[in-house]
Amino acid sequence: MQLTRRYLAASAASWGGGGVAMSMSTDVDRDPACFDGVIGDGESFARAMLALHEVVRSDLRRRPRDHSSYQAWVHQQYLDEIGAARATRLASVQREIERLNAERSALAGPDMDIVGEFLQARNKFWQWLAKHDFSRWIVLDPVVSVHDDAILFEAFSLDESSYARVSVPTGRCQQDRPLQRGTTNIDFGPALARELERVRRHRPVHLRIGGAGGNVAVSTDAGSAVESKIDLPDSWPRGFVEVQAAMAMPGVTLRLDVGVLSRILAYLRMRNDGDGPRALRFCLQPGERPRIVLEPWGVEVREPEHVYEGSAAQELRIWGRRRLLVLERLLPDATSLRVRLLGTGMPSFWSVDVGAHRFDLGLSGWTRNDWTRGASFAAMSASADVDPKLLKRLRRLLESEGTLVVADAARRLRVRREQAGAALHRLCCDGYAMADEQLGGFRWRDLFTPEEREQLRNRAALDPQGDLGEVDLHEPVEVVSEEQGTSGVGLELKVRDVGEYRVRFVVDPDGRVVEAVCDCPDYAAHGLQHGPCRHLRQGIMALRRREIAR
Repeated sequence: MQLTRRYLAASAASWGGGGVAMSMSTDVDRDPACFDGVIGDGESFARAMLALHEVVRSDLRRRPRDHSSYQAWVHQQYLDEIGAARATRLASVQREIERLNAERSALAGPDMDIVGEFLQARNKFWQWLAKHDFSRWIVLDPVVSVHDDAILFEAFSLDESSYARVSVPTGRCQQDRPLQRGTTNIDFGPALARELERVRRHRPVHLRIGGAGGNVAVSTDAGSAVESKIDLPDSWPRGFVEVQAAMAMPGVTLRLDVGVLSRILAYLRMRNDGDGPRALRFCLQPGERPRIVLEPWGVEVREPEHVYEGSAAQELRIWGRRRLLVLERLLPDATSLRVRLLGTGMPSFWSVDVGAHRFDLGLSGWTRNDWTRGASFAAMSASADVDPKLLKRLRRLLESEGTLVVADAARRLRVRREQAGAALHRLCCDGYAMADEQLGGFRWRDLFTPEEREQLRNRAALDPQGDLGEVDLHEPVEVVSEEQGTSGVGLELKVRDVGEYRVRFVVDPDGRVVEAVCDCPDYAAHGLQHGPCRHLRQGIMALRRREIAR
């Protein structure tokens, strides 16, 4: 799917009056989001935005070594050894091959030949650029959302395994004019990042996002729009959906001292990983301070102050820990750290308070198991289908209000709370909303233009139900028990496949499946690391059919 991002000019920074004025160019085809004011605690803001830029550039996928030079040397050695006569014969054969290839291209038609050459050249260019200059291989610009109470910057890493969000409270800003709510893409290139490096505490930061009427005012004399045409992978919108769903899942929340993170990052900087297991192991005992073990070295980092407030002792492991190095530049201004672990091999969320601002880092289970190929959290999040009329009413309400909590949405629309929760989740899947854990509700965030959303729907890229698939089991699902608990409704279902399996769900008051367990061998081996097993998928579909029949 191809998208076009149009900016009147590149984002820029100008120095004067003892401070820096930053103008972030927005996509002229998107919502006219606008903010103009002085950022409180500008140095912390700059550090957070530079960490966001590092995430955008980050790609930790393993790459095979380049052996092209060695292969060229081997080929030349071969030619030297076979002698001049045979080399001449080989050159003659090569020319014949090239002649035949030219004839084949002529028979295929000139258009096909040109298309093939273009595709090959384009692939070679992107491969070279990805290898030699990551900073220019940024095809997906960050998303900025301007709200009454906060400005949110969001982005994914190149390998799509890390999600980052910077939250800037507007209450700490001196606004020069009223803001305008909206969501758009911003141009955040290397030039702006270099200027952010120069920000200091004594220099105020004047931030300008967009402009009046949706036009962009920057400190340059550019007279024409700069277009950036990108091929949007279906995984990009899917990643936003999965992150939102994972944020809503229950997990273990820890408060840690910032010094703990500093020591972990220092060890990662100083040592090579070596052999596995390469994990962070969290050792948790109720009422005791957490211990974090860096494997395979066995180095233990103890939390000096906060205790684990959970009720059960457990050990949890997370992988892909080198992605945490993007937090390194935040340490001088960091005041608190919160970590939420969804389970062993599951996503984790790291929230760092940086002065007046907050930086959230969401990591998938491990680097290669990115947000788009990991567990299907979006498919599990809602146990009820949504009435299209209710969805339309709720969308208008959320757009006008800006923020909503589930209970308030249910009261104002006069529907059950689980119906409102399922509808809000569906708006997240459609790219109209985002969950905010700190707010305890949902924000309006329109990610796509109508044309882009239509393309994505045609490609089924926004369908959270598609991950459930069609599961052909031997007999219908049978409800064994149902009971009301403190955290929601507990359900036990019987699923008959090759054998008979029991699946257990906990559905919270907002209609979300917050716990899912199966006694099949696949779940015993992997849990939810590779997504729900076939029996859980069938159980979730049965829950939705049951909700419709209520």
